[in-house]
Amino acid sequence: MNAAWYVRSRQLRASLRFWISITGYDINERSGSNYGYLVYLILFFAVWGLAVLSLLSSAVAGVLQVIAAGSPGPTAVWLVAIPLLGWWLWALFGAARRSPIRFSAEDAALICATPTPRPSVVFSWSISDWLLSGVPFWGLAVVLGFALMEIGLGNVDIWENLPVFLASGLRFFLPVLLIHIGLFAAMWAFGCYRLQGNTDRNGMALVPLGLGALLAFALLAGGFPQLPAPPELNPAAYLAVVGAGVLWLVVGVALLYRSARRVNLSRAAQETEYSSSLMSATLLGNTQLAESIQIKQRLGTGSRPSRLPARAGPAALIWKHAVQAVRRRSVKRLFDWILIFGLFLGALLAPDWGSRSMVILFLAINVHKKTTEGLQNDLGFWPLFQPLPLAPLTRLAAALAPGILLVTLLGWAAVAISRLAGLTSLPLGSALLVPLLVVILAATAAYDVIRQARAEHLLLGQTQAPGIVAVLLSLLAVAGNGLVFLSM
Repeated sequence: MNAAWYVRSRQLRASLRFWISITGYDINERSGSNYGYLVYLILFFAVWGLAVLSLLSSAVAGVLQVIAAGSPGPTAVWLVAIPLLGWWLWALFGAARRSPIRFSAEDAALICATPTPRPSVVFSWSISDWLLSGVPFWGLAVVLGFALMEIGLGNVDIWENLPVFLASGLRFFLPVLLIHIGLFAAMWAFGCYRLQGNTDRNGMALVPLGLGALLAFALLAGGFPQLPAPPELNPAAYLAVVGAGVLWLVVGVALLYRSARRVNLSRAAQETEYSSSLMSATLLGNTQLAESIQIKQRLGTGSRPSRLPARAGPAALIWKHAVQAVRRRSVKRLFDWILIFGLFLGALLAPDWGSRSMVILFLAINVHKKTTEGLQNDLGFWPLFQPLPLAPLTRLAAALAPGILLVTLLGWAAVAISRLAGLTSLPLGSALLVPLLVVILAATAAYDVIRQARAEHLLLGQTQAPGIVAVLLSLLAVAGNGLVFLSM
């Protein structure tokens, strides 16, 4: 086997084993019960996936009937074409500035200095990126195919007509699959062309900008053409569309092969060591490590001294968390806090206890995550954190206090807005329960984090996020307090 394919397949198998292990299936066990559990998992996720597709397609069908009652098919085509073209232009712009092939330091040592054929390296490294970039568009195509069939049959039950819906989803999926592969290969060919030899090809970022401007001008000047959706085509027209997709795929792959023959892998490794580490952490589900890599990249080798006033004793820990919050600020972290506020508001405005319970569950999970960030960060630097001359409870309270305060303020804001808008009849005194519930959620999350801590992991800077134990304990505590409140 080619060395590049061997190295990349080992990396992909390791990532796949990690995600499979989350389901509880042991890929190395050969017992009959384990094979039976595998069959159960396949059936469970198949039914679950069809149920999700059914819900999404019903919602999309309703939207299509509102915005394009007379022509849902052409509208569905543009609903997948515009995001696909937007992703491609953005990816082209990125390939003009940074190599699409991501190499870690280990990859550079094992592959880049060897006489391995360059096309095999490029194609083996492109598989994972192609899958990650294609899944959203493939799912959107299947949902649109289901939605068009639901509109055509008059909002019938999907489960009673499952073969017809699957055929419609497949007819929409296949052209999108072929077009996406061609676009992806053309984008990688563009990036590999920039990395050929030692030649610097400056100004290549103008190509996607020019293509985007031409596309926008054409759509604004000529409007959106009425393109029929694949499920609505007759067999001859559908075969013609599929044939055009296959031709576009062959052209894209041929361009990629030609560009990959002279690609300079050393230049690619120099440009992508950071993004490769970030991608590996993302594939393994280690969000804490991924965020740490992003912060280090943004801050560089150093940063200006903080202007926040330092204090002695326990207040020094509060000061430390404030400095970290300032330097870790990002749009994603802001969105996390907005999500908690929205979940608080949703729990107050939910029409019934069934939907309110689901919102409370998601709220508890997100509060667990945000309130224990400081604690997990401190445990990740255990050799520095442990010798501090402070009592353990003091350190724990200082780690949890900032998150508890912010979540409590967001909860109070949700209560105030819902009361001012007249959307809830809860008494004003119920706002006093918010800090109590937040403290319960933070305490159970902290208990689960500490329960999972192991000395050998802490010495390596590895901590575990709150898990199912924290969820169960917090929900039991919240339910108990709710019963006490209702009985008063």
